[in-house]
Amino acid sequence: MLSYLGSRVREIAGLNYPRERLIGVLADLQHGVVARWQILALGFSPDQIAGQLRSGHLHRVYRGVYAVGRRKLSRQGQWMAAVLACGEESVLSHRSAIALWGLRPPTGGPSNVTDPTRCHFGQRNIRVHRSRSLHKNDRTVHDGIRVTSVHRSILDFAETAPAQQVRLAVEAAERKELYNGLVMDEMLARTRGRKGIKPLKAVLASMRGA
Repeated sequence: MLSYLGSRVREIAGLNYPRERLIGVLADLQHGVVARWQILALGFSPDQIAGQLRSGHLHRVYRGVYAVGRRKLSRQGQWMAAVLACGEESVLSHRSAIALWGLRPPTGGPSNVTDPTRCHFGQRNIRVHRSRSLHKNDRTVHDGIRVTSVHRSILDFAETAPAQQVRLAVEAAERKELYNGLVMDEMLARTRGRKGIKPLKAVLASMRGA
C-alpha cells in the first residue's frame, strides 16, 4: 500500500506544473488531504510546510496530516486523513469500511482504522484496531483510500453489529456483485481469533438455509 501512495507522489512530482500547484493536485486525488511525508517528497522543506500552515493554505487535521485550502472535509476526506495519520500499513476498517464500500449507511463517531503494526494513542476521532491476522488479501484500495477488502470488512463488522445488520451488509455486497462465497470461506478458514467469526458464520448459515 505504501508503494501505491509512493507511486502516486512520484507521478505528481513529475508533472510540469509550478511546485506550489502540486500539493493541490495531490489533494484532489486524496479527498482534500495530504500527509507531511508526501509534501516533503514533492520537494518542500519543513520551513516551507510551516509557511503553508501560517498562510492558511494547509490546515492541520492530525499530526502530520493536513487539509489543503479548506477546513471542512467530506466523509471520505475524514477517512483518508485517519488512514494517513495511522501509519504506512493502516487501512480503513469495521463500520467505516462498510460505509465506504456502500454496504450500510455511514454513521457518526470516530473513523475506524486497523493497524497491524502498532497502536496509536492521542488521535482524536480515530478508533484504532490491532490485528495480527490482516492477510495481504484482506487489504485493498477503494475510492483512493486504503481499506479492508469487502469480505474482511464484513467479518470486522460482525464483531459488534446485530445479525440483521450483518445480513443486510452481505446482501448489499451480493447486489453490488462484490461478494464471493468461496472467497469468504477461504478468508474465514485462514483467520484466527476474531470475535466476528462465530456470528458471521451463523448469519451465512441462515442465509444458505443451513
